[in-house]
Amino acid sequence: MNRNSPKDVQAFKEMVTYLTIHAKGRADGEFAAARRFFYRLAIRRFGEPDRANIIAVGAIKEIDQLEAIAERLVDFEIKTWDDLLREA
Repeated sequence: MNRNSPKDVQAFKEMVTYLTIHAKGRADGEFAAARRFFYRLAIRRFGEPDRANIIAVGAIKEIDQLEAIAERLVDFEIKTWDDLLREA
């Protein structure tokens, strides 16, 4: 096997592409699961969110930001969805 043959180079590129897509899909899946869990906890505490709150949560694209907001769920000075998402 010649590592520099066009066939081997192509196979390597395909493997890297597959791994990149797989990692992105996995990260997207983990983020979606974190968002679902966040919603479950927040709904339990504040009730169903209104449209503006759903849009605000949907705008969160980074797991770190979602986690920071989720941590605010245990701050009992926060009484509403609006309070929770105010600093989002």
